[in-house]
Amino acid sequence: MIEAFTAVKHWRKNPAWGQLLHPAYRMPDLLSAGKIPSIDGLRAIAILWVIGGHIKHSLNNSTATFNTLDIIFGVGTLGVRFFFVISGFLITTLLIKEKLRTASIDLRKFYIRRFLRIFPVFYLYLAVVVLLNFYLGMDINGLSFVLAALYLTNFNMTSYSWSLMHSWSLAVEEQYYLLWPIVFRANEKLATRLAIVCILIAPIIRVVAYYFPSLTNVLLAPLITNTDSIFIGSILAIASCKGILDINWFHRHKPWLNFIGFPLIWFISFCTLHGKFGKILLPFGPTFIAVLFAAILLSHIKPSADILYRLLNSKVFSTIGVLSYSIYVWQQLFLLAPPHFPSAALQWNTVPLNLGLLALVSAASYFLYERYFLQLKSTFKA
Repeated sequence: MIEAFTAVKHWRKNPAWGQLLHPAYRMPDLLSAGKIPSIDGLRAIAILWVIGGHIKHSLNNSTATFNTLDIIFGVGTLGVRFFFVISGFLITTLLIKEKLRTASIDLRKFYIRRFLRIFPVFYLYLAVVVLLNFYLGMDINGLSFVLAALYLTNFNMTSYSWSLMHSWSLAVEEQYYLLWPIVFRANEKLATRLAIVCILIAPIIRVVAYYFPSLTNVLLAPLITNTDSIFIGSILAIASCKGILDINWFHRHKPWLNFIGFPLIWFISFCTLHGKFGKILLPFGPTFIAVLFAAILLSHIKPSADILYRLLNSKVFSTIGVLSYSIYVWQQLFLLAPPHFPSAALQWNTVPLNLGLLALVSAASYFLYERYFLQLKSTFKA
């Protein structure tokens, strides 16, 4: 641990940090890789964390299993935050690669690719929920559907049914996708500065929004207090591609970064959910978690023979990671049936039936529906 603080102190004093706003990139291994290793495995960890946080609601809340899952996984938001860091890192790396290869960024192709990856399955999900709402009387109002379809759920969470509530995180990512490439293409230095500003002001906005909830939307808190995790991933990509952060250092210290990092992430989340150390964790808890996730991510993207690398790149973890978006979209129908759900919906919300149905529906969604759009997406390569 002392060595880690020494390394951070060294990086802060290192003149290379001045290169963060400089256009030079010096990480050919990362920039030349066709697919970054371990990314799918890390996505698998993220989605399993989400499922772990939601599956407990399919159980009696007085059981030991429920309490154990509640302690370990909380409400599943750690998985979402890990997804945010991965998205920021991956999207920014892809933008850098395109800019180096073509001297520009084709925004039209970028948005077509994002549309084909994100919209088809989510709109299919919305269509299914519309039908269930009509036939099962789920009492979801029209505004909720409209805001979900427009990726604005994060700005209006008060009246949402559970079936659409997870669209808040999709909205945050979509808003990031809408803004970040435009600014990054126009002025990389400005984009980097804005990302840093967002990371720095997010803790302040969390506190102000907590004490003055009426200002939440005015302050853009639903966006800024979540995109700071995505921007930490973005800065991680820029700093890594410029050689400011030494990937080899993270690789060498992988064991303790993971075996200390994950428990520390859990501890911060546990304390936050239970109102402990609020003066520190209210503003800075999500930032600490995102930084730890970023360090863990960077420790796994260099090929190696260790057991952690082999596990993340195994067939099982890679497959779960590939299906992670599909699983995330569909899991809301299977992992919790709140009291106001009609009795018909409760029939598919029992363990392990709901997990089997979720796996079946997610796989069918990906292989029978989404892959068509993914193949179409490949024709719009950068």
